[in-house]
Amino acid sequence: MDPEELQSLLNELASGDDQRICAADDRIRELDLITDWDQARQANWFVAEPEAIAILKAATTRHFPVPENDWEDGLDHLLFMLVRSPHPSLIPHIVAAYPVVGENRLASLLSVLGAIASEEAAKAWVTCTRDGLPDNLNGRVFGELEKLLAWPEVLLSHLLAQGGKWSQELTLAILSGIAGGTLDVATLDPALGQALVPHVLKSLRSLIPKLRRKQKSSGIAWRFTETYAPLRSQAGVFIDLAGRLGGPKLLPWLARAAVLEDPRLVSFAVIALLREGQEIPPGAIEKAAASHESRGLLFAGLEELQQLSLFPAHRRNWAAFATGSMVEWLCHPAELGREPDEIELVTSALVDPVKRVSLFRFRGLDGEWLAGLSGPHLESGEPRPTWGSHTFSAFQAFDAKSPEQHLEEILRVVASIA
Repeated sequence: MDPEELQSLLNELASGDDQRICAADDRIRELDLITDWDQARQANWFVAEPEAIAILKAATTRHFPVPENDWEDGLDHLLFMLVRSPHPSLIPHIVAAYPVVGENRLASLLSVLGAIASEEAAKAWVTCTRDGLPDNLNGRVFGELEKLLAWPEVLLSHLLAQGGKWSQELTLAILSGIAGGTLDVATLDPALGQALVPHVLKSLRSLIPKLRRKQKSSGIAWRFTETYAPLRSQAGVFIDLAGRLGGPKLLPWLARAAVLEDPRLVSFAVIALLREGQEIPPGAIEKAAASHESRGLLFAGLEELQQLSLFPAHRRNWAAFATGSMVEWLCHPAELGREPDEIELVTSALVDPVKRVSLFRFRGLDGEWLAGLSGPHLESGEPRPTWGSHTFSAFQAFDAKSPEQHLEEILRVVASIA
């Protein structure tokens, strides 16, 4: 950003003239135009450090009228630009600006601190919100907050102490940090870990009864419906976390989860119960291992606990894990978005002495048989889940070509993409 243009924009925003303020805001929006939404969360360093500091100093020392509508607030738009130019040197200036910029602009400042992602930024986040969270927050605040969870000794107790309207968003941010690996429960101070227990317990008490009412003893599609999928996604994280935290209050809810019909949730519950040295309900491990969606998840959990002897031997073969790999790919939201109702291994071929690709046919959402390929998988040692870089489907009708033609074409398409 040009320094002279920045000063001109700040002067216009502070002018008190509605037309000049609106024109300046339009120019700021033009400067910050995002043409690729995938880049919206990536740092672009468009605002150099001196200009970024100048924006915060101006926000602290000058008066900028607050417009009637939040979306017309040019100063807030300037502050929000700093989320993608998160210079560490901004921290003291954010702390200075926070009490004086106006409540509608606080979300941008908290988002910038999250984007800076340092211990000092985490301390500043606590300092700014010591008297509570503002009313006007947004999803970006909580998304950036996850980055600060790498310093739980600074932030976690403070977040857990926050009540009110943002308690659910804070809890989900913490869980997302755990799921993403930013917050490692295994290395967490025991006192901080136990502080999480009431929040996990409250969530399981709410989720498990809702899930139980939606279980079905057959079929696959029900696990991916709009009303059920968000619940199972949340529950999986809470069940896994409950097993890592442990304690008698959580065990009954883990036992309830282990007898659900959903094999993915059963997998999480089985591993959680084993962590606590508890007995596993009859049939639970077989249910999890039989599912193409959850087979790899169960294997990974048992391997982590050094209890692979519990994995059903008749499910431990290369074909089963290749199928699981294909289903994992299909479950991605950008692909089929769910496990297919049916999937069959049609043929396989070695692409070198120990690597195999497998051709499948599976049911599309309209019931048509489609072709997909999994692999190449390194078949060495005892069978185990592996990921093949050529796993792919163009969702072509299976009957349109011979299996050999499908294999050849899919491999060619993947090679051209690579």
